Amino acid sequence: MISYKSVRTSILIFSVILGISLLSMNMLPAQQALAVEELNKEKLDYEITGGIVTSIMVDEDFGSLIIIIQAENDGELTITLPRAFMDSTLGDVDDDFFVLADGDEVVAEEISTTSEARTFTIPFEQGVEEIEIIGSTINVSALTEPSIVEPEAIPETISEPTPEAIPETTEAVPEQISAQENADQGGGCLIATATFGTELSPQVQQLRETRDNVLSTESGASFMTAFNKLYYSFSPTIADWEREHPVFKETVKLTITPLLTSLSILNYVDIDSEEEMLGYGISVILLNIGMYFVAPATIIIKIRNSLRK
Repeated sequence: MISYKSVRTSILIFSVILGISLLSMNMLPAQQALAVEELNKEKLDYEITGGIVTSIMVDEDFGSLIIIIQAENDGELTITLPRAFMDSTLGDVDDDFFVLADGDEVVAEEISTTSEARTFTIPFEQGVEEIEIIGSTINVSALTEPSIVEPEAIPETISEPTPEAIPETTEAVPEQISAQENADQGGGCLIATATFGTELSPQVQQLRETRDNVLSTESGASFMTAFNKLYYSFSPTIADWEREHPVFKETVKLTITPLLTSLSILNYVDIDSEEEMLGYGISVILLNIGMYFVAPATIIIKIRNSLRK
């Protein structure tokens, strides 16, 4: 039988830990700058129908290219990415880029592939404001001059249509890429993006920074590889439910907030060894077990005991 004193002590301890985590979360937006820089859009070859490109930003840490557009109609963005600047590979094999349009996953149709560059089209719907392309590598310093790959230099395309044959409007968005295809390349945080509305939100940026800290060690990288395979098995479905049901979206936001606050602790510590990674990682896991399972369980037991009396 769990005594009243032990239950009260457990609740007090977890309340203090949660309070410290929430405090660190409240401090985060003021201390953490977004790791995104604006790119001279003239340095990339692209064509767009149905809208205009207003700016292009890049996040080298996340391997992400963020294209801000004004979509007056349904349309397509055709863009050529020099491999020296940005690529998506799995080992020595080309992999698909992970593409989001306002947080929704879309398929980029690759129309040309050479040893120097890859060209593909991205469909978007009217009203879309942000297209994010996520690859495995990105290097801004490789863009040393405008129009690195001229359209005339692109050899025969793999499939039709060519960029010149692209219609002004597009058909329905193709079937989405499977989650497992994106698991190994890191992808984006689909649930957090759907919850907070954009990849540029402080909460998603916090998760990126936490991920980078975890990947700094071998044990952390192994953990992220296993975690990604599990995460991408269900996250696209959860993200779709959030976009379809606002009430469910708010429920998810309330549910994951304690998790985000506890993970933010990893952004304020120096992880320089495998031992430190294991120590901090296990501590955060135990903290979340306490918040999500132990604390509610002790409260339920206390209520049941009170009702029996």
